[in-house]
Amino acid sequence: MKKKDILKKVIRKTATTIVEHSLIKNGDNIFIAFSGGKDSVVLTDVLLNLKKNTPIDFSLSLIHIGDENIASTMEQFPIKSYIFPHIMPENRDSKDGVCPICARVRRGILTKQVIELGGNKIMLGHHLDDVIETLLLNQFYQAKRFTMRISYKNDLGVDIIRALHSVLESDIQNYLDEKGLKIYEKSCPYDANKNLERLEIKKTLSSFSSPAKYNFYYSNRDLYL
Repeated sequence: MKKKDILKKVIRKTATTIVEHSLIKNGDNIFIAFSGGKDSVVLTDVLLNLKKNTPIDFSLSLIHIGDENIASTMEQFPIKSYIFPHIMPENRDSKDGVCPICARVRRGILTKQVIELGGNKIMLGHHLDDVIETLLLNQFYQAKRFTMRISYKNDLGVDIIRALHSVLESDIQNYLDEKGLKIYEKSCPYDANKNLERLEIKKTLSSFSSPAKYNFYYSNRDLYL
């Protein structure tokens, strides 16, 4: 696929999700949860592109919970950015693995700071592969059928939205490569404690073809709408 087509595909799918599910409205103050990885970097670039070409009046900012060294990665985008420390609790139940605990702590800090900064929506960078992966993980290991929703309101009244929900991870990687965007490559400090079940699901999902992923995704629409 040509460079121009790759970029258009990701932008088109993101725009379609935003419009179909009314993710962005006039007056929204949106904070992109910025990890510095390929997903949040591409998400930011795509949203800035859409912001220039849409009549909707909304504001964008980046927010990162964790490492202040990510600042240089955030600076490649011409919008406000904020960095806040992430502190893991000393007493934690290891049987659940580090990822769920880290995510809960991060979400709590993120929501609190976004509210204090006047934001009303948090944009997450989860993509189609993440949605399928989470569904399979819950089905295989929890005997439950649920996955990441496109949008919902959290307990503190902040809207959580996912504009890349229907975009393939491979397309996000191609977009990143074609645009030459910079990512933050520092590895997670808890890599050694990653959830092995999730890694196994990710490995399984990597063998799926793109059409198979789309079919699985759209056949489970009732779970994420």
